[in-house]
Amino acid sequence: MNCLTHRCSYGKLIKEIVQEVLIKLNARYKNVTEHLVEDHVQIDAIMKLLEVDYSGVRFVGVHGIGGIGKTTLAKVIYNKLYSRFDRYSFLENVREISRRSDGIIYLQKQLLSSILHSTCSNSIFVRDNDQGIGMIKKALCDKKILIVLDDVEKKEQLEKLVGKSDWFENGSRVIITTRNMSVLTDWMERLEVDAIPNRHEGILTYEVKEMGFSQALQLFCRHSFRRDFPTEDYNILSR
Repeated sequence: MNCLTHRCSYGKLIKEIVQEVLIKLNARYKNVTEHLVEDHVQIDAIMKLLEVDYSGVRFVGVHGIGGIGKTTLAKVIYNKLYSRFDRYSFLENVREISRRSDGIIYLQKQLLSSILHSTCSNSIFVRDNDQGIGMIKKALCDKKILIVLDDVEKKEQLEKLVGKSDWFENGSRVIITTRNMSVLTDWMERLEVDAIPNRHEGILTYEVKEMGFSQALQLFCRHSFRRDFPTEDYNILSR
């Protein structure tokens, strides 16, 4: 009976360890829509701007109208690249969260939690925005980091989360998605004033285009028919 008890205890412990590892592994990967149709042309265009093998610090702004697919593109690219960096963070819904009274502090804590590999952002104390900025600068300075800020609305959000290029170690990349191109141009002016030679090139921008007809049809069919092409009865109507 004693042996059986020990075996049950070990078995339970192993299951708990496996579960914890799976949770941590899945936390790195961003879930994308079930019926994803990858737009390889646009993915490749953004990847070319990021140029991960380039040693400097690079910011890439991905802009376009709401619902056109900026977040999905950012998630696909993040999933492809995060393993090539020392640390990584994907902050979603920056615009919505920032409207809360504690929004920026909450985002700063989320960013710090990812960079420091903390299991819980609540364990990180941030008194105010300025303290958060100091903590982020300290956490970023000696690591090659990938950060995605999704749905940014104001340049102040960028200033308090990713600041300037001298916050970052060489090889780091920041992807910013936004509906408002002026957010990027306003922030770019500040970056160019503070630019460090051979480390920063301003913000490289990419405007997300509409899907091509064949991809749009495939996406429609996956949602409507759970297949990549329309049924014979609905072929003309689907097109």
